[in-house]
Amino acid sequence: MINNKITKNNNVAIGYIRVSTEDQADNGISLDYQETQCKKAALQDGYKKIIIVKDEGITGTSIVKRSGIREIIQMAESKEISAVYVTHSDRLARNVVDHSFLRNTFRKNGVALKYLNGQSSGDDASSIVADNMFASFNQYHSDNTREKTKQATDAKAKAGYFPTHAPVGYINTTNPNKNCEKVAKKIIIPNPKIKHLITESFKLYATGRYNGHELNDLMHEKGLTSNRGKKLPSSIFYLMLKNRIYLGEIHWQDIHVKEGNHEPLIDETTFNQVQRVSLEKGGNRCRRRKYFWLLNGYITCPIHNKRFTAEWHLDRKMAYYHCSHKSGCGKYIEKTNLEDKVAEKFKDLQFEPGFVNQIIEKVKATFLGRRKTYDSNQRNLINQKNAWEAKLRVAEERLLDQTLPKESYTRITSEINLNIDKVNEKLGQLRKEKDIDIERASEVLNFTKDIYGTYMSAPERLQKRFIDFFFEGFDVADGVIIKERYSPLFHELMRINIITYENKNWQKVFDTKGKDKSIIRPQLGAYWESNPDQELHKLMC
Repeated sequence: MINNKITKNNNVAIGYIRVSTEDQADNGISLDYQETQCKKAALQDGYKKIIIVKDEGITGTSIVKRSGIREIIQMAESKEISAVYVTHSDRLARNVVDHSFLRNTFRKNGVALKYLNGQSSGDDASSIVADNMFASFNQYHSDNTREKTKQATDAKAKAGYFPTHAPVGYINTTNPNKNCEKVAKKIIIPNPKIKHLITESFKLYATGRYNGHELNDLMHEKGLTSNRGKKLPSSIFYLMLKNRIYLGEIHWQDIHVKEGNHEPLIDETTFNQVQRVSLEKGGNRCRRRKYFWLLNGYITCPIHNKRFTAEWHLDRKMAYYHCSHKSGCGKYIEKTNLEDKVAEKFKDLQFEPGFVNQIIEKVKATFLGRRKTYDSNQRNLINQKNAWEAKLRVAEERLLDQTLPKESYTRITSEINLNIDKVNEKLGQLRKEKDIDIERASEVLNFTKDIYGTYMSAPERLQKRFIDFFFEGFDVADGVIIKERYSPLFHELMRINIITYENKNWQKVFDTKGKDKSIIRPQLGAYWESNPDQELHKLMC
């Protein structure tokens, strides 16, 4: 048998408790049972000081992921403990190699290993053989569970259901159809809060006007986050744009199902266009452009059907837009000059007063509703915080009354303070979301009442969003905007008389053989009339 006489401390026992699922950890029943049994056994063996170390919701197949067991190893090697109690050997490890390592570490450092149920933990030949056999059974149980899980997930995928945690834009839920087959009990559905942002991400990237970094920033501002509420890393955002699950397909390891049973968020045409744009922008490379150009992707040369590019000159003292054709157009347009001309287009935009009033009422109603929800959530969190603080005061009083051991007090207060910190974090996030709500409400109201003023006061990245809202692009020749191409949304707003667009500088309408009606400036009329068959507005992919 192991000699319990340790040079530094001969009266310290560890009770190691573990549960393997978060459900068990949240429930706490299994942990409480293990703790009670370990303490009872250690007290019967004469130990005065008993420390409970736990790993909650963590698998026993690896030492690396378990901070509790690593702490015990450190204490054993430092000769700080005399014995380790576990209710069963599978609490210690579900891996033969790890089990052998732990047992040898304890034996080498004079630490007794006590199983409360199952085989003996002695050093005699029979006990060692039995211990090795149980360790093998424990690993078999883990391996067998993993195989069954794989069989279940494969069957689910083959049936057209996504088998694991939902990707961004979807959430896991229980199938409302109680009579569904077993593999369909748990399904994924579009996340109502952000599903439209996934669709918008694909559509905006398909235009070729954004790289992934810019678009990820833009969509995060609109509310696109991971399922944990964090901003998506750029690499994950790029992978999202390549994931065919958003087409309604299932691809799980070597299983591929063309028509899954979840709702798609994009169409095949948009997805394919996104892949083409991605290849043209550098395939899988995730890079952020060195400079931000407001009009990048919106300005087209009508002579060469080429988009404009931009660059800095004179050690970044001056920036210019120019045609990207290799022969050029003979004229560089100063950056602020062209951007000011685009800004002028917003002066002629105005929403109808009746629509503005409807928006004001809608925004106010939405904000007040969210504020009511905020107040309710805030009260709930404050009540939770008060409850934890009350428990903390009780623990302090019990410590002073000497009815609560110092070790238990330390453990209890540590858990309470952790929960208080979590509540404070939620309160801070709640306040931040409220601030965002009022800012967004203010932005919407300003935008509907004064489009030009809102555009001019907005940061450049928000200005780019305004341009995208109203325009598909502009044709520029000799430094002058000769035509605006309006967005489908703008056309629809015009059709239903929600927005007006008046430009006193427009002199006449030129019809290019019924293809397109273009309002042009008089000084450019000669060019247009001498080139009636020019296809000026072909979008470059």
